[in-house]
Amino acid sequence: MGYFIFLHKMKTKIFEMEKEKLKALFLARWYPHKNDPMFGLFVERHAESISSLYDLSVISIVPVNKQKKRFVLNNFTKNGINNILVYYKTTNTSISIFRGLLRMSFFLISFLKAWFFLIRTNGKPDFIHVHVLSRFGVIASILKLVYNIPYYITEHWSRYLPVNSGFNGFLRRKLTRIAVKHSSGITAVTKDLRKAIQSYGINHEKFVILPNVVDSKLFYYQQKESSKIKNIVHISCFEDRSKNIKGIVRVIGRLSQIRDDFKLILIGDGEDMGEIRLLSDELNLTGRFIHFMGIMEGIVLAKELQKADFTLQFSNYENFPVVISESLCCGVPVLSSRVGGIPEYITEDNGVLCDPKDEDQLLEKINLFLDKCDKYDRLSISKDAQSIFAKNEVANFLEMFYDLGKK
Repeated sequence: MGYFIFLHKMKTKIFEMEKEKLKALFLARWYPHKNDPMFGLFVERHAESISSLYDLSVISIVPVNKQKKRFVLNNFTKNGINNILVYYKTTNTSISIFRGLLRMSFFLISFLKAWFFLIRTNGKPDFIHVHVLSRFGVIASILKLVYNIPYYITEHWSRYLPVNSGFNGFLRRKLTRIAVKHSSGITAVTKDLRKAIQSYGINHEKFVILPNVVDSKLFYYQQKESSKIKNIVHISCFEDRSKNIKGIVRVIGRLSQIRDDFKLILIGDGEDMGEIRLLSDELNLTGRFIHFMGIMEGIVLAKELQKADFTLQFSNYENFPVVISESLCCGVPVLSSRVGGIPEYITEDNGVLCDPKDEDQLLEKINLFLDKCDKYDRLSISKDAQSIFAKNEVANFLEMFYDLGKK
């Protein structure tokens, strides 16, 4: 009798092990790739948060200027995620309308290559999650029509914000509204972005706030050694139009005339790095008060944040940068401009806000913050942030969101 009970238990165990997970597909307009490992990193982190819950694949299309073949498909597995990236070579035609049509054609051909590769190797997904509208939203709505696959949407783009006015074109707006209407639900990372999106008549009865993801195994509270020199950390893509890093450099130049007990650590790289570094050199700050560290990732970045006395953002406009959630998870207070969704997370318990573009005010705030930043309860800041941004918290949220979309 015991033998048959044992056999039944073994069969049950095998059945549970063989029970297939639902197949999920991320269609990601922004996603890390070989030419830019930081691009859309927050989308990859959302994917990683649910990779243990679903059989997850990601499709992303990447335009490049130089490669021998027109289309190159790269398939690889990373952190349990089946990644399918298609690189297509852009065209250099001088006629803008033809250039736009060709690029759209190359994008669609690239997607079809990725889609049929996925179907052939992994089968049809049970549901789709679109990250960043509008192209993939339209594609997902077509896939729903053809294959009856439900889809969800997460929008990250700050183009909807009033300061940006980047969501233009009758056809784009019309197709975006249709894509959102036929989705099973939509999320944005802040209330501010949701409000901006809704101002264009883009709405859904299931429009919820989905926080960014932080890897709590890397970004966590670590007691900081005391030092007379305070470490201020700024992390960004070094695109000055939105991030206003030149404004930070100018303020640091003025601050260096008042005190010398600090250093600014600039982490990252981007299109305006040359001009920013030149400004720092001209003000005689490089190597003295400003230190350029280049791109940092993973544990190296986390350790640099854990050593920081506070992080600094002075954006002209913003949605909600991941660096703020990473800083808070490390227990590091934040000084930031009051833009986008940042005021939704920064309070008097974890940081200070200032007005964007106001360099006089920023100078005053940094000067005061240098004297008070060590009075924050860093452990409490970390615990509060982990309860919102940690992978398991976001994974639970997404699982409930997907279930909500079925109703």
